Formats: sequence, C-alpha cells, structure tokens
Amino acid sequence: MAWQVLPLARAASEGLGAIAFVTALAVVELSTVAAVFQATPLAVTMGAALFLGEQVGWRRWCAIGVGFIGVMIIIRPGLAGFQPEALFVVASVVAIAARDLITRKLDSRVATSVVALQAYVAVGVIGVILAKFSAQPFTPIQSDQIGFYIGAIGFGVLGYCGIVVAMRTGEASALTPFRNTRLVFSIAAGMLMFGERPDLLTLTGAVLIIGSGMYTFFRERKLAQAFLVSG
Repeated sequence: MAWQVLPLARAASEGLGAIAFVTALAVVELSTVAAVFQATPLAVTMGAALFLGEQVGWRRWCAIGVGFIGVMIIIRPGLAGFQPEALFVVASVVAIAARDLITRKLDSRVATSVVALQAYVAVGVIGVILAKFSAQPFTPIQSDQIGFYIGAIGFGVLGYCGIVVAMRTGEASALTPFRNTRLVFSIAAGMLMFGERPDLLTLTGAVLIIGSGMYTFFRERKLAQAFLVSG
C-alpha cells in the first residue's frame, strides 16, 4: 500500500521540490526565494479546486491571480532585474504544491512516518544522481559546520512531520496560508545574517502574495463558519 503510485508520486514531487529549492537558495537571495515560495499556498488552493473538487469562489480566484502577479513582480521576466535562476523557486512551488495535493489523497492507513521516510529517500536519491553528474567534487564537512547540519536536519524533520500531519487531516486551502509567516523570518534572516536588502519591487510582490494568501485564509474561515451555522 505504501509503495503504490500515489505515495511514490508524492515522494518524487518532494524530491524534485527540495532539490529545486536548495538550488535556488544557492544562487538567489534568501528574501527573493522566500517571497516567491510563499505562492505555494495559492498554488495549492488552485490545485485543490481543479483536482480535488474543493469549492473556490470567484473572490479567491481573484486573490490567487493577485498573488501570482506578485510573483511576476518579484521575478520580473523581461526586465533588467530578471534572474533566470529564480525559476528554480517557481519549479519548487509547483512540485511542493503537487506534493501537498497528493498528500490529501493518500490512504489514511499509510503511516506518516512512512510517508516522511519515502520523501527523504527520494531527496537523497535525487541528490546522489545530481552529484554524480556534477562537475564539482565532494567537499568534506568541516568541524565547525556539523552543528549547522544537525540543526537543519532536526528542525527540518520536525517541521516536515508537522506539515504531513496537517495536510492529511485539514482542509488544504485553509491550512496553507499559515506558511506566510515563513516570509517574515526569511527576510529578517537574510538581512541580519547575509546583509541582504530587498528592493521595493520584491517587497511589493511579497505584500501582494501575503495579502492574497491571508484573504484566501479568512475567506475560507468565513465560509466554514457559515456552513456550520446553516448545518
């Protein structure tokens, strides 16, 4: 059951999304990566309407459109500030949205620990394949980097298990806007640790993405409350 098409497709989506995201972090500013990645909730809401049959009205469709306009403002295709590397973040958004939607369709009898294990195995396999065809040699981990690796793995596992449980038990279009808080922490980290200074277009796009995501969230809550009252 755990090794059927859906769980394996989910693991593949996880692997592709993770590799695209890590690649983007290596070549694009953290604030830009975080801002574009915040479009994931909008992509999930759209996918939930198109593929899972969840009801999304015209107001939330408009919010989704505004959010993706924000993505275009940040990426700036066709303008002088356009970074082709930022498309790695877009690829990650698509893959992670697919992962979350597939998670909603998984059989409840498949344990969360198994789902998480499959995802990490997929990330490892794809990483080994990329390393095999990469021109750069392997670099040993330095002693002063061990703590960072342990911290990243530990917090990553905890956060990942939380996401899996939430997506398997909650409404996709209502849960995903909570991830908007990640943008605040990412921009702050980029400014404090890497000296980044997001420009006006990046901040404008981020505001549009967060605003549309929050509107989608509050609209979902309002509809849920109305349904409970009528029921």
